[in-house]
Amino acid sequence: MKRTVRSSFARALGLGLGLFTFGALVASGSAPAAPEAPTQKAQPKAPARAGKDAKDAKATGAVGEPSKAVTNEILDAIAEEMNRAMTQLEIPGAPKPYHIAYKITEVDVNDCAASLGFTTSKRNRHFVNLEARVRVGTPQFDNGNFVVPGADELDAVSTINLPLEATPRIARRAAWLVTDAAYKEGLIQLRAKIEARRAGGSKTDVPGWTTEKPAVSEEAVLVAPLESLDELETRARSLSSLFRDQAVIRDSRVAVTSYLERRWYLTTEGTSVTDTRRASGIVIVASGQADDGQSLRQYFLRYGHTAQDLPNEAALKGETKKLVDNITALQKAPVMEHYSGPVLFEGEGAVGLIRSTLAPHLGGTPVPEGLNPQEAKTFGGALTDKVGLRVLAPNLTIADDPTAREGAGQALIGGYKIDDEGVAAQRVEVVRGGTLKALLTSRTPSAKNQTSNGHARRTAEGGAFHGSATNLFVVGKGAISRAALRQRLLAQARADGLKYVLIV
Repeated sequence: MKRTVRSSFARALGLGLGLFTFGALVASGSAPAAPEAPTQKAQPKAPARAGKDAKDAKATGAVGEPSKAVTNEILDAIAEEMNRAMTQLEIPGAPKPYHIAYKITEVDVNDCAASLGFTTSKRNRHFVNLEARVRVGTPQFDNGNFVVPGADELDAVSTINLPLEATPRIARRAAWLVTDAAYKEGLIQLRAKIEARRAGGSKTDVPGWTTEKPAVSEEAVLVAPLESLDELETRARSLSSLFRDQAVIRDSRVAVTSYLERRWYLTTEGTSVTDTRRASGIVIVASGQADDGQSLRQYFLRYGHTAQDLPNEAALKGETKKLVDNITALQKAPVMEHYSGPVLFEGEGAVGLIRSTLAPHLGGTPVPEGLNPQEAKTFGGALTDKVGLRVLAPNLTIADDPTAREGAGQALIGGYKIDDEGVAAQRVEVVRGGTLKALLTSRTPSAKNQTSNGHARRTAEGGAFHGSATNLFVVGKGAISRAALRQRLLAQARADGLKYVLIV
């Protein structure tokens, strides 16, 4: 008979794993005005940009509309400032930029929360952010992937918010401000990196930056419009009211969200692409307390591309009841202070285990130079020298696919078309038959990985993007049924003289 057990181990493990769903390895002040640009000689033509007029985008027949905040005129102004900076931005005696990249991000999100049938928050957030990244030096040796001692916030990256009703003049001024700030940080970072190398720091012949083919995409990525605040509020209030008469529940909350993110990338290499992400989600949280005072907390979390991908109302009510039943069972469960034995991870517990233990080590980007040893230990990278070696059971194959939109019949929100360095997303088979075949890479190369495979989605100290997992697919051969697996678990427990085992 399966028993529910309370323990500090199980509680911590449950909290760590309870927030993740299958298939989605959950996959962003005012300033002085810039001077007017002086009269210039003919400038290089701005690279082709992604994005079309609204009438062109609507002609595709896709759902939704293009951005009204980031228009072609805004993007043109930013591209013009990028070209001006590339040819004119210079401090006497210092190297000029050799690469400038802009990421323009528009976020529009509706979210609502309720408790016991009453609304506790209801809001829309809509903003546009402009980010500049500047590289100085050469691709062989530049300022990238280096932590300045005592100033780890210096990373040659600068951001600013744009008004939703920005004009081309405002956009160009904002681009000037962030480019200037990022350039100055890049110079400080480069100088510190040179001094560290001279002082006997890391020495390597590995280039600082890879050369990738510019990507250009003119196709507007249109998605379904957001669910309205009223729609979200109705669902949150309805579900949260189910906790009202539950005596075992001390605190509860239901939050629903509808999220849209548009991104544009412009670089001096000629990359000009756009991408759009759309997600809707719901989280149901309930907590109780055991007789000995131990806090008992349970979660239910789901995400999809839109609300249509989420469980229906009846299913969500069922999940709400499960939370109540789980907390009730935990209140009555015996306390387990110590356990040493086998643990079976099932369903979302298994997904959480992979996410927290394996996924952080699948990146192939080097640890930033200058990072102190203690921080370097938490960076991951345990598999960087294991390519070609057996790392898992021979019946397991793992692939990461940021282009996937569904997995096992569920919507995946961890994907993208273009990564944060403007490189097209790629499916990568990481493990085949238990053998490590490849790692997930960005444009910061290592001795064994000289090209990006479109997985730059996580930044670290020093400002460099690092390869990271998105939609991770694990396939096993020769699988046995869940019932048979549990029988093996119990058999092992009996062999070890245990009275019980743990199932997460």
